[in-house]
Amino acid sequence: MERWRSERDFVAQYVLPKMKEAAIALGVSDILDFHFDVPVDGGIADLFAERAGKRLFVVEAKFKKKVGKVERDIEPRDPEVIEQAVRYAVYGAFPFYLTCNTKRIILYQKGDRSPFESEIASFEFELSAGWAEQILKLTLGQTPIRLKALDDTLVDTLHEAFNDLLPDFVTSLTERLHERKFKERYSDWLEAQGLELNDANNRLIAEQSGYLQLNKLLFYQVIRTIYPDRLDPLKVGEEQDVAEALERFYKEARKIDYAPIYEPDIISEIPLTRRAKERIIALWISNNIC
Repeated sequence: MERWRSERDFVAQYVLPKMKEAAIALGVSDILDFHFDVPVDGGIADLFAERAGKRLFVVEAKFKKKVGKVERDIEPRDPEVIEQAVRYAVYGAFPFYLTCNTKRIILYQKGDRSPFESEIASFEFELSAGWAEQILKLTLGQTPIRLKALDDTLVDTLHEAFNDLLPDFVTSLTERLHERKFKERYSDWLEAQGLELNDANNRLIAEQSGYLQLNKLLFYQVIRTIYPDRLDPLKVGEEQDVAEALERFYKEARKIDYAPIYEPDIISEIPLTRRAKERIIALWISNNIC
């Protein structure tokens, strides 16, 4: 997805045109009106749609989040993004609301449930060519509404995080292999697994590294529900290093007899890139893992 200068540019040049194209394709452009960058409840809604003069859905787009002096990427499920969209939906009388960044868009139904229990669908822009049409069909009642189960939302969120992290793990492993001693140990380890040192197997190991990081995070939370007095919540301060913080948490988990899962190995020696660290933080925040 192209890099955009601002949320406003992204909505105006990508989201809005796609919505209009979808309305034409579905034959509903005569009853749908789209309004861009307009006041709602004391704020400025990035985009909202009306059906025959009646409000239908509102879109909140967000790319970055400033935490203290640090600016980080932000996910559509970030509580602050959802809170803003919910406020527009409630006070603007929209039955549906959406949150998005440049990678994905998520559709929710306004109601008595929490936002995490109100998710209807999520779409990756690059993987879902007909995302706008599907959203219009759902919000117009052409496709029956079925709220996602919480487990499905979690699985989708982890899958999204893995897809975001994979290029960084590939890059990180490639750079680490420039170190002669690590490359020798890594080659010996591959040979012990019956694998050769080549690009295809390096990508496979990078994928395993991504899955390993996510599984460790999830399993830590599972253990913490069993031993809440022995394990701290997963939280990282603004000035803390994510990798160092994780190792500190995992060290405590090893003390509870979970060494096989959290014992360092050669895969765990693939360092986290800055962007990967930010994405892990975003995952914690958006799913209340911490």
